Amino acid sequence: MMVQSWVEWIGLIAAITNIWGNLMLAGLRKSGWALRLVTNLLFIVYAAFTAGGWPMLLNHVAFLGINVLGWWKWQQASATDLAAAVK
Repeated sequence: MMVQSWVEWIGLIAAITNIWGNLMLAGLRKSGWALRLVTNLLFIVYAAFTAGGWPMLLNHVAFLGINVLGWWKWQQASATDLAAAVK
């Protein structure tokens, strides 16, 4: 397999960051959320320039929103845990 265009490079990088971000989240590392947000943005760009990529684009727009919500909820939970530990 040889990467032949910048769009393919974006897709390859998105796939790698997707796996890496999911592994980080599986290990309960908050930085996995940031990596997943980058992944979603990369997949959105990739899908926009790929023939027939509209379903993928819509999917990753939805995932972007879900990841923002998940990151926000995790931050809220962390703040609550920290407040409970300080008391």
